[in-house]
Amino acid sequence: LEIYEALVQGCLRSRHLEEAELFLDGWQADFPDDPLPNFYRGLIAADRREWKAAVAAFEEAIAKGHTEADAHRHLADALRQLHRYTDALAAYRDCPQETGEVLAGTAACLEALRDLSAARDTYNRMLQIAPDQPSALAGLGRMEAKLGDHAAAVAHLEQSLLKDSGNVQAWHALAWSLVNLGQTEHARDAFREAVRLTGQIQRAEHLRRRCEEEPTSL
Repeated sequence: LEIYEALVQGCLRSRHLEEAELFLDGWQADFPDDPLPNFYRGLIAADRREWKAAVAAFEEAIAKGHTEADAHRHLADALRQLHRYTDALAAYRDCPQETGEVLAGTAACLEALRDLSAARDTYNRMLQIAPDQPSALAGLGRMEAKLGDHAAAVAHLEQSLLKDSGNVQAWHALAWSLVNLGQTEHARDAFREAVRLTGQIQRAEHLRRRCEEEPTSL
């Protein structure tokens, strides 16, 4: 078992996913009841953004007895990517530890399900675990904005952007809250920054796709 796991982990670290799958085939043939190969297949599928395959693999790993927190969290993350927010929320709640990552996923599901007060409470719990966490501050700011407290939203969003100035969602939310507070000049600056960052992200994504589709053309 240890040899198989070491080989698979080495392949994953070096991004040799197809080779990792060959080792997983052997691992499962020799130890069909071991849940770890299914867990690693889930990680590979998630890396490829094959979310349905990831969900199936993580569910099988859990069914075989993989009880570590990471299996439930990865399952929840994959379900969230499929917009199965109620199922994802249940999977996050099955995680044995309430880590920052689990709370972030929980808050995102609650936000998608329009339970904004519960999402706000969850972002507050994130800040109790990791004070000044920019993603928690940004999420809290977005929830305050959606709940109508634009002054609180601006305070949280500005604090988050001091720590992570590349958060496009935070810039958009800040701009709209500033508009609602009548601070149109500052809102215009925030909108401009959101547009600038969006352009950078789109260019980076285009380059990533070219690298995947035509690796020798760059």
